[in-house]
Amino acid sequence: YISQALNQGLDQNFFEFVNGFRVSAAERCLSDPADQRTILEVALACGFGSKSTFNAVFKRMTGRTPGELRRARIDAPGASTA
Repeated sequence: YISQALNQGLDQNFFEFVNGFRVSAAERCLSDPADQRTILEVALACGFGSKSTFNAVFKRMTGRTPGELRRARIDAPGASTA
């Protein structure tokens, strides 16, 4: 019933719905200068089983790779490099 409701109400399947939350959590981690974990560590902590799956889903949902997001954080004006 839940899967059917997601398909009809949000036009997405259960895995897309869950991955949306996972990617949002990963974006917060990768954007946080205090979070020094590797991309793989962030991916695993957010519920992905592999870096390749994480990279593909992240790129599809955000339009950029996790590394691009992290580099944008580092290159942002006023960003701390400490």
